[in-house]
Amino acid sequence: MNTIKYDIAFAPINKRLILISDKLGQLLKKNGISSTILKTSIIGYDHNGWGDLSIKDNIKTKVTSIKEINYKTHSNFLSYSYRVMKSRMSMKKSYEPNFKCLILFMDDYGEAEVFVPLMKEKNIPIILFQEGFFVKEKKYEFDLYSFGKYIRSRLLPKFFTAKNYSENSDYIFSWSDRGFKDFLKSINTNESKVKIVGYPFKIQDKKLNKNKPYDKVLILHSPLPSKKAEKFDNIKYIQIIEHLDKLKLNVSFKAHPRIGFKKIHNLINYKKSFGIGQNLTILEHSLSSENLYDNYDIIITTPSASSIEALYRGIPVIFVPNQYNDVLLLENLANKNKVILAKDLNDIPIIISNLNNNIVYRNEVIKSGYEAAKMIGGELDIFDDVFPKEIKKILKSS
Repeated sequence: MNTIKYDIAFAPINKRLILISDKLGQLLKKNGISSTILKTSIIGYDHNGWGDLSIKDNIKTKVTSIKEINYKTHSNFLSYSYRVMKSRMSMKKSYEPNFKCLILFMDDYGEAEVFVPLMKEKNIPIILFQEGFFVKEKKYEFDLYSFGKYIRSRLLPKFFTAKNYSENSDYIFSWSDRGFKDFLKSINTNESKVKIVGYPFKIQDKKLNKNKPYDKVLILHSPLPSKKAEKFDNIKYIQIIEHLDKLKLNVSFKAHPRIGFKKIHNLINYKKSFGIGQNLTILEHSLSSENLYDNYDIIITTPSASSIEALYRGIPVIFVPNQYNDVLLLENLANKNKVILAKDLNDIPIIISNLNNNIVYRNEVIKSGYEAAKMIGGELDIFDDVFPKEIKKILKSS
């Protein structure tokens, strides 16, 4: 029996990607291409994003629930591994996709570890859609989490891929010739797989660079998945807050919507009891970072997708590196003075002081930040035309 109802299916793994999938689905609809969003939960309801949606989000694209990937409770390394194997075996027996092509945002983690082998067996093409400029340079790090992943992929190769991020997909949609594309070149990706589609997100109006104090600071939290890295990163955020305490600023903190928000919230509140960060405002972790930008003058963050929009909009971004994961692109841009990378946290108050007291410096930071965003994100006005055309080509050839 033919179960195909849609041309395209999206497999998002958090709220941000659900909303992106909906926007892409509506763009495809305007171009005569049908789509659905796959509703799944392999890590648990507190991480899948669906529980964070509200009526205001107004998802218009049809949703298809995948009952075989529907786990309510939070998972750890072992339970996650079990769920991947259980879901895959269950779907292998009876699952029939209702779509012709699958779009993933990660092809080596989460739901992808269930879907990718099934799609390969059924000759359904897989597109990896770039959703951020940050890509891990190495598949494995020197920590217990990476060691577990490595052993798992060797003991259970049928269930867990040993391939790099991007190597499990048939096509890759990249924003530009820089950043993610550089990573793809470094692992010798076949050029024919890569399609340059431009920056997919609509940029709000640029903030006017008025000669006013830059005293509203937003700290964005984005930890790495390993517990060791997360612990060091959380200490770093406390140190940033301590540095900002020395300045008379309005500082807000927004935790990552899925990873580690409870730990960092608890740590900040604990430090507040000792007088650290007394005037810090903790924002709701599920809020969209981009929707907050109108209210802030400066962003402090580790490498994250949302920082690109801030750069496009003329908001100074102070990047701080992750403890165990340098980003080559960011290093290169910092060496060319295109972005601010504060490897020494003691420099953050000095940078903020310069942004407030040296208008020439401020203007240069804003100008170079926009240039960096364009290198990372690509052209702003081609996506609506290029994306549907590339999708039609793939559907026609499959």
